[in-house]
Amino acid sequence: MPPVVPLSPEDPAALGAYRLTGRLGPAVFTALSPSGEQVAVKRFPDRRDSRPDPDRVAALRAAAPIGTALVVDAGPGYVVTELVDGPSLDETAPVTGPALHRLAIATAAAVAALHQAGIVHGHVRPDQIVLGPDGPRLLCHGSPAPNPVLWQSPEELPGDPAGPPADLFGWAAVIVYTASGRVPFSEERVRHGAADLDPLEGDLRQLVADCLAPEPQDRPSARETLLRLIGHSGALDTIVPGSAPAADHDRDAPGEGSTAPHHDHDHDADPDAPGEGLAAPDHDPDADHNPDDPGDDPAAPDRDLTLPDDDPGVPTVTGPATGGRRRPSGLVLTAAGLAVALASGGTAYALTPRPAPPSASPATPISSGPVAATPSASATAAEPPATVHEAPGDPVVLTSYQVTDDRGETGVWTRSPSGGFQQTGEGDLFTAVSPGGRWTAAVNEGFAAGSTRQSVQITDRRDGERFSLPLVSPPFMGEGPAWSRDGTRLLLTVAGLDHGTGTPYAAGFLVVDPAARSVRVVQTANRDDVTAFLALPTSLRAFGMFRWSPDGTSVAAPYVTPEGTSGTRFWDLSGRVLRSMHWTGSPIGANDPFSPSGRLLLTYGCETGFAVCAWDVRTGRRAATVPGERNQDVMGWFDDDHLIRGGWVDDRLYRVVTVDLSGRPARTLAEVRASRERPVRMAYSRP
Repeated sequence: MPPVVPLSPEDPAALGAYRLTGRLGPAVFTALSPSGEQVAVKRFPDRRDSRPDPDRVAALRAAAPIGTALVVDAGPGYVVTELVDGPSLDETAPVTGPALHRLAIATAAAVAALHQAGIVHGHVRPDQIVLGPDGPRLLCHGSPAPNPVLWQSPEELPGDPAGPPADLFGWAAVIVYTASGRVPFSEERVRHGAADLDPLEGDLRQLVADCLAPEPQDRPSARETLLRLIGHSGALDTIVPGSAPAADHDRDAPGEGSTAPHHDHDHDADPDAPGEGLAAPDHDPDADHNPDDPGDDPAAPDRDLTLPDDDPGVPTVTGPATGGRRRPSGLVLTAAGLAVALASGGTAYALTPRPAPPSASPATPISSGPVAATPSASATAAEPPATVHEAPGDPVVLTSYQVTDDRGETGVWTRSPSGGFQQTGEGDLFTAVSPGGRWTAAVNEGFAAGSTRQSVQITDRRDGERFSLPLVSPPFMGEGPAWSRDGTRLLLTVAGLDHGTGTPYAAGFLVVDPAARSVRVVQTANRDDVTAFLALPTSLRAFGMFRWSPDGTSVAAPYVTPEGTSGTRFWDLSGRVLRSMHWTGSPIGANDPFSPSGRLLLTYGCETGFAVCAWDVRTGRRAATVPGERNQDVMGWFDDDHLIRGGWVDDRLYRVVTVDLSGRPARTLAEVRASRERPVRMAYSRP
């Protein structure tokens, strides 16, 4: 609490029944109530547009006093609250460690309680938070005055009223200020929601980044914010009692004194009902239908990604109900073209040396000549163009690869159960082998030139059974097949194609369960997302792949940040955004971007030059910057200390090596005879 100074001759002696005893700040006084209790009184200018809204003050008085200074009375031009004895937050920052996390929870609980009562605070900033003897208190005077510019949310800058998302933006800015002791924004940077988050780490850093999103609809609600802070959903009902309709569930709720109309949004939906543009839950195809005929699948129409008749360029994506809030995705990225996005993780960044341990045993070539092949319907036996060098105990092995020869013909070679490689496809028909080797999945990634529904052909190598599952129809396609680490589910990125510009964009993802013979379509981009993505400069409209998280409970992909850079975003398997790491650059797209332990995430676009960066997934801190060179493809991890990298030795020879985290080559994994005119695509997984 600021020091109390004597009243000046211009100050009134009393406001209503409250005798003023001193001044706390501009228009804020200490006073005695008729019963002799000390209180604080906020006086407002004698102008109609400056007085607090009586209905709002009444709501504040009735609200559950969780973490807020209780409003005890109000009169013409003033509001009376309990007097909280303690310093304001702007007098005590910085605060670090457990104390910072406790303050974050307490202040988020106060905002959530207000929103639960249908109230928007509108002034969440350090000078409105007092550290009382029983914990932080958020002052609530009901003032209609605008925030100072450096504490305004992006939507407030042009003069729009503050809604519930503005409170979350203010809360996040307060946490940054508390951790650093500095105002988090300049006037220009506040327009982009871009603050210096270096003082924060881990989950709190990620939550604050999400709350600072420049678009109000991209921020989590106060309820979700509190849940993420305390770590489990059941605790909220014991903290915030249910009462009035929740303000944080209304993205268009009015600001102070406003009467803006209510608008329904998809995050208001019943979590058990389909959301906007979403279809019914997963379907298990009937055993009697022909699995090789996509058109015979009774669930197929419900899983279509269709185009609305009134807008042929933007899709409505169907899939299972997401439940809860669904945020714009910031459509997925990578380097310039789909083939490059699949073949490589892009290029690079410079860093911490770590010595390479010696191999346990020497690598020996396993495929240096012709291998007996069982040709597929579209492929003929051919000499494998790759010589593969492997050693017993290697944590990952090459399972399939795609190369183009000097004649311009593209072929796909897949590891057979016996260990050699056989040609399994030509052109865009790529085959992905599951970890452990039980399943193969063949996907025609160039199907968009046709008019039929795309399908994936699954082979169970235990008994040789083959069957097809329908995926999506033009203009959508499933791209970049990636198996979960346990080898039970296949992930594909749903790519759309803009008719006017030919620009690909990511509309969502597909989860294929071969054992259940089911396909699930999950939407991550809505109509507005696609429109915004296509409006970006061409240099930013790049395409990237969804990839599994290490535990298989979520997926990750690149997205475009508000400042025109790339970051990493995580979704759960219903399409709900879990976390955004806007500072990382894009996850590498060729193979698994997560290290075998799951501790590190590998990205490109995080530095100038051709380096790649490894990030600690838990803390968000950079663990390594691995230098690289032009025309090198970082494909993923070999082990936690080495990456897999490919590059051209000459125009006809492509070499794949392991490098340590200082960029030093350790050993050769493969040499491929191919034409440099097309990217080489190598898929690695655990044996």
